[in-house]
Amino acid sequence: MLHPHFWEINELLRDYAFRSILLSNGTLISKEVAKKLRVHEVQISLDGMKVGHESLRGEGTFEKTIMAVDHLQEANVRVSVATMIHRRNLSEFDALASLLQSRNIEEWNVDVPCVEGRLKENQNLQVTPSEAARFLGYGFGGISRFSKKFYLRSPSLCYNG
Repeated sequence: MLHPHFWEINELLRDYAFRSILLSNGTLISKEVAKKLRVHEVQISLDGMKVGHESLRGEGTFEKTIMAVDHLQEANVRVSVATMIHRRNLSEFDALASLLQSRNIEEWNVDVPCVEGRLKENQNLQVTPSEAARFLGYGFGGISRFSKKFYLRSPSLCYNG
């Protein structure tokens, strides 16, 4: 949404026969923005409850992200959620599952992240694939992909396999 031509591209999307999905952290999605989006779906990054999410995404982002989910659903935009497994959200998966069910989220992708972005700066948050494996079953509604090393739910993840 920060691309200088985002809104021009947004207006053209429905003219094409492909499915468009916006990947977002949700922090810029207000009621007005949600109503103007022409995508078929928005995948929101929600990396835990408040403590877990904000330890990865930054202070003050949890409430903005939850509000984005609500704004999108009010605007009848399909919402899916992507969660990265990390050290500070391991105890939050049951609560997060309940939150997503209460919001009628149809698809939840749970992934083991690469050490990039904020994880590069905070490698103490990283978990090994074997530690993360038990949390992959929380996701629902998507198609899993299998590598030689561990399960993936997103083609954008790094892996050795």
